[in-house]
Amino acid sequence: MLLIEPKVFADARGHFFESFNERAFAKATGVTTGFVEDNHSRWVRHMQRGLHYQIRQPQGKLVRAVAGEVFNVVVDIRRHSLTFGRGCGTLLTAENRNLLWIPPGFAHAWAQERKMAGQSTKSVCAVRIAAAIYGGLRHACCYCSGRAVSGHPTICRLCAGLSWRA
Repeated sequence: MLLIEPKVFADARGHFFESFNERAFAKATGVTTGFVEDNHSRWVRHMQRGLHYQIRQPQGKLVRAVAGEVFNVVVDIRRHSLTFGRGCGTLLTAENRNLLWIPPGFAHAWAQERKMAGQSTKSVCAVRIAAAIYGGLRHACCYCSGRAVSGHPTICRLCAGLSWRA
């Protein structure tokens, strides 16, 4: 996982920042992108998505919050990795404009508490992802990260349909 902090140029008119530069991204990650999807999500308060991953065609993701705050968690699920089972989390906000690179082979989860939040996800994989190749881990992201979501969290519909593993 890599947290990318873009350079922001601000003045009285507003701000500008480059949210993606293929050359800089390749230098920082060693990955030439070949993005096959660019998705945008928007959620209501107390929404969370449990740890999920792709089984046969692991996908890398470049994630950033475009509205509000979203706490993202990643866990290394590559069985032969020295960091197998380890995870960490970070708060992405529309204000900090940070991006999170999640390499293939990592499970990803998120939770948000504010009234409304949105997140943009660019996906890197050999083919477009199909629901049949998704998997999930039993622990919800808010507990895996040690950060609880207040109130009564809503689990997204995609997570409810996954075959969860302990």
